[in-house]
Amino acid sequence: MRVFNKTKNRVAAEDVELADSFAKRRRGLSGCQIRRNLLIKLPFESRVGAMIHMHGMEYEIDVYWINRLGRVVDLKENLPPEKNPLIFWKHHMPCKPAIHVLELGKTRHPEIGLGDVLEFKSKASLCGNKGANHKNR
Repeated sequence: MRVFNKTKNRVAAEDVELADSFAKRRRGLSGCQIRRNLLIKLPFESRVGAMIHMHGMEYEIDVYWINRLGRVVDLKENLPPEKNPLIFWKHHMPCKPAIHVLELGKTRHPEIGLGDVLEFKSKASLCGNKGANHKNR
């Protein structure tokens, strides 16, 4: 999947995997040795439901919380892995409700800012299949 920043009219990230099931959302990028990008699609917009943790992470990531309109409502860059076993579940929660959480470990600092509007495009839609476009409305 490709993330396009409509506000800045540029590609923000490529090779983004979609986590749209409970198991994929729960696992996130924890335990991944290879840097990856992940878009977590939540079943509904929420602050609590959009919380993330860094336990089990192997590398820093940039995190962007996106609302149902595709607007970035919060962000945290350079979140370090949580290696202290005594701090098992330190959470990071957005300041406003979000329905998507974009975790970037492979593409770092993509010039995404608060208020930017993002669009998510599947590889099929990039090849001309208009029905596969995952656009937020």
